[in-house]
Amino acid sequence: MAVIKNKKTGMWEVRTYYKDLTGERKQKTKRDFAKKSEALEWERNFKLKENQSISMSFQSFVDIYLTDLEPRIKRNSFLTKKHIIETKILPYFGKRKLTDKQKEIEVAQKEADKWMMITDTAKWQTEQAQIKLEEAEELKKELLRTVDGDDYLKEQVIELRYQNQMLQEENRSLKDKLEKAYLLHRCSRYDLQGKEILKTQEKFYLADTALRYSVLGYNADSVASSLENVVYLELCRRGYTVNVGKSGSSEIDFVAVRQNEKLYVQVTQEVRSEKAEKREYERLLEIHDNYPKYVLTTDEFSGGNYEGIKTMHIADFLLSSEY
Repeated sequence: MAVIKNKKTGMWEVRTYYKDLTGERKQKTKRDFAKKSEALEWERNFKLKENQSISMSFQSFVDIYLTDLEPRIKRNSFLTKKHIIETKILPYFGKRKLTDKQKEIEVAQKEADKWMMITDTAKWQTEQAQIKLEEAEELKKELLRTVDGDDYLKEQVIELRYQNQMLQEENRSLKDKLEKAYLLHRCSRYDLQGKEILKTQEKFYLADTALRYSVLGYNADSVASSLENVVYLELCRRGYTVNVGKSGSSEIDFVAVRQNEKLYVQVTQEVRSEKAEKREYERLLEIHDNYPKYVLTTDEFSGGNYEGIKTMHIADFLLSSEY
């Protein structure tokens, strides 16, 4: 490699050789550096990129990532990711080296290993409780089919119902423990008509959506619930008190309140039909107040306003400063 000053322009430039993916040796020239130090820094990062060293800057790492990503996804998806990275991430982390976070990564890995052990145990307990519930329910159906004036069998059904209730209590106890361990968040239901918190049918959201993937692996059917989970966590991070809304027989995914502010949010992975679109919007149209209402999707072309209800891409909502 060589760092030289162009006598005509007065600018610094770097000339170097590298091997492409086929092993062929090629020349690389980078011009128009105002200072020699800038040229040397670019030269150093280029070497690190070629070696893919963790000493490279985060900017260099992103360059490698985007180069690798671009041919593998749709053009619009790539441009969206590139825009988010360049405007929301690189201004804060671009000049930092990957090794700056090495110790934090090691600590985080140890914590992750610890929580994985807790999660595996919780998964096993949940599976055992579920098996018992299924066995109890099947036995209950069988007994109900055979009970016909037999007092003994009726007593067995009563006992079975008691055992079923105990298993449900055990399941609730397990959820309470996971909540106290900060692995789950409890999201209560709020009656929009009665203006009160309901004591039953609450939902639970993971404190880290990666836990679902680490325990259960990837499942296309879980994407929608994971998106809902991410939106819930972001609303909580912004200081909102979040509940599931109940309006008659309809359910609003989130009713978020922060001091005098309030907003209603419906999350759907995608709207595939007019019927589904009508269902999502009608739930919000039933609420007769002037607080902001959102329908969030993963449709890259989502946007607009329908009778006061704003449609947004979930990524845009998460990065938005309007709420």
